[in-house]
Amino acid sequence: MADIAIKRVAPQGPTVREKLRAMDDAEIVTSFLEGEERAFQELVERYQTRLLIFIYRTIGDREKAEDLVQEVFIRVYRHLHRFDRSKKFSTWAYTIASNLAKNELRNRSRNPLVLFQTMKGNWDKFFTNLTMRFTMTAFFFYFLVNVQGAFEALQPFNKLQHFTNFVVAHAHLALLGAFTILGMGAIDYIVAQIYRRPLWSRTWTEWQYWLVTVGFTGFFSVLTLAGFQQGFSWQEGIPEVNVLDQLHPYYIARGIFGAMIVISGIVQMVNIGMTMIDRDTGERRRRETMRLAEVIAPPATS
Repeated sequence: MADIAIKRVAPQGPTVREKLRAMDDAEIVTSFLEGEERAFQELVERYQTRLLIFIYRTIGDREKAEDLVQEVFIRVYRHLHRFDRSKKFSTWAYTIASNLAKNELRNRSRNPLVLFQTMKGNWDKFFTNLTMRFTMTAFFFYFLVNVQGAFEALQPFNKLQHFTNFVVAHAHLALLGAFTILGMGAIDYIVAQIYRRPLWSRTWTEWQYWLVTVGFTGFFSVLTLAGFQQGFSWQEGIPEVNVLDQLHPYYIARGIFGAMIVISGIVQMVNIGMTMIDRDTGERRRRETMRLAEVIAPPATS
């Protein structure tokens, strides 16, 4: 009878994730600084819900609290190498969260005229705070309304642009560029407050913002250029009927950019509708935060 060789399989040790979960905060920070990127994900999982509750209780705005939690982890990642490891990590993280929450409360009480002064040194919030991004974009377009209005008060300029598409572009700049974008941001904010949960998808809100912003910028630009084309052609004595052929490319571009604006509205309606239907949007946002953490600190394959 042939001998049967019995192979003994050595028991496998704990995985990296299991080791990290067994560590205290100080050990996890040390592990991360020594090159273990997965340690940052462990910090996110450990403190995400705690920080969300803390910030929400401070500012009373669930949507904003979700954004600020993401901001906390971005700052932690950027400055962890400067963290004093003789102190508790939790104290440092809560201090960052507290400062962000206090800044949010202060900014709410400030006059919009000091908005840009408030942003000094904090321009990264333009990308992390969607409500502020909609608001600042609307203010920028309204500033252009006033600049255009001043030029149209000058007789030579008014004579050149009167009855052209420049006037149409100017009208859309106020109503569509400023107040529609401001209204979109306000609707997103109000819906989150009424239902006491974040919007269904931040990604969809990002798409909403960029579609309407790029769409309107292109829409406004081609109409402005078409206005100059008409004005200079009329000055040369070219009849309007002969100018129309020159305007066809502008109108095609206007249709494309206008479609982007319409799609942006559809994206917002779907996002708001899902927010009303899905009662667990907070969990979806937490998964988005984890995806952000994986982008900042990709998990190793081994």
